[in-house]
Amino acid sequence: MNNIFITGASGFLGANLVKHFITAGLKVTAVIRANGSRESFDQLNCHVIEYDGSISSLQECLDSNTTVIHTASYYVAEHTSQDLPVLIESNLKYGLDLLEAMRTSGARRILNIGTAWQGYEGVDRRPVNLYAATKQSFEDLIAYYCDAEEFSAISLRLNDTYGEEDKRMKLLKLLISRGVNQKALDMSGGEQIINITHVEDVCRAISFAINIMPECSNIDKYNLQSNSNFSLRELAKLIEDEIGIAVPINWSVKEYRRREVMIPTNNFPLKGFVFEYNIRDGIRLIYDTLKAKTQNRSEI
Repeated sequence: MNNIFITGASGFLGANLVKHFITAGLKVTAVIRANGSRESFDQLNCHVIEYDGSISSLQECLDSNTTVIHTASYYVAEHTSQDLPVLIESNLKYGLDLLEAMRTSGARRILNIGTAWQGYEGVDRRPVNLYAATKQSFEDLIAYYCDAEEFSAISLRLNDTYGEEDKRMKLLKLLISRGVNQKALDMSGGEQIINITHVEDVCRAISFAINIMPECSNIDKYNLQSNSNFSLRELAKLIEDEIGIAVPINWSVKEYRRREVMIPTNNFPLKGFVFEYNIRDGIRLIYDTLKAKTQNRSEI
């Protein structure tokens, strides 16, 4: 694992992985979209390349000493017809270009970021939605390259992720922010069980998984699931208890989504990995960050 090649480096997980592996002392290549901003990489000791939709644009920095971490993807919970081109381009074509670039450059090791939604109701290869179906399809493409081209691969299937510097308004941050600003949030019945992992634990799990990557011609699959499962209602109560502020939620105003995931899938646990962050730590970190930003805005 001398060289690390990270796609989706401008995204939340990708950006954290770049910093994680630089800190570990490894040579890192960060892949961003063509004409994407390089500003966040200016102070980092990494090489940045742009994917312009061609295989050749990905071949730079790939060789037999490279381990690829593929995080780039496009997510949509419930698609429309207008989403199809970007789902195909981002979740299939980009990945296939990457696999071909690896094949022609001698790189043979890849860790793919999949989704727990590839196993609806606990049934493997039963995607929850079209997004998960494209992720499953790309996993099948990796399996072909393992079989035909002697690639070694791991597909690490994630549930939701969070972090105090996450710019996305994902569930945990959304609930805490509504507690801070006291704006009511309309939600479903809140009985669905969720499992969320701090991004630092995700980065550590990826390092762990790379170190147990199988021999050539194989792809191993793992679910990354922490030990704490909560219903949405339980999570909201936990947030209230931790930060001492009521989270104004109108329960059962929204319908559950079609094919709502009520219980997280954990068909292939990543045995031996130990999580460092617990949910209470995460709540406090996000709350303190949001509170500090609110105070800074009020002082301007």
